[in-house]
Amino acid sequence: MDATLSPSRSKTEILALVRRDYPAIQFAVGESFAWSAADGTVTYPKKTSETFAYSLLHEIGHAVHEHISFASDIELIGMERDAWDKAVEVSKRYGVVIPGDHIEDCMDTYRDWLYARSLCPYCKQCGLQTAKTMYSCVFCDRSWKVSESRLCKVMRRMVEG
Repeated sequence: MDATLSPSRSKTEILALVRRDYPAIQFAVGESFAWSAADGTVTYPKKTSETFAYSLLHEIGHAVHEHISFASDIELIGMERDAWDKAVEVSKRYGVVIPGDHIEDCMDTYRDWLYARSLCPYCKQCGLQTAKTMYSCVFCDRSWKVSESRLCKVMRRMVEG
């Protein structure tokens, strides 16, 4: 452990350290922070922000846990929590403190996404996920289809029948 590290490490410094410590992971500039299990790459944006190290360590959390895919929306939220837990653990090695409020704000985006997907377009009650892209309402007994993407705007298409 290098005790001289601080949360104010530059992007270049933190990238050099994680590359050293995680040689099996590829790191590349991309549109946003992401983990790709298909090619073992963590991507990060060219632009630096004060939360750069937090997000980078979060994506390393996905890599360390070998997150590949998820079968349900709630499983995705569990994977996100696991990645944040690993990021907090790993961050100590670099002297980075990831604020709990930051983690909860990030988790809230997924919880809000899940809530929006689960709302029945007919009666506005929360439904249950029945398949990767399907929800069903226990109140009005109707079903709706949602997008497979977790990155797009929440759209619910009513299913007739």
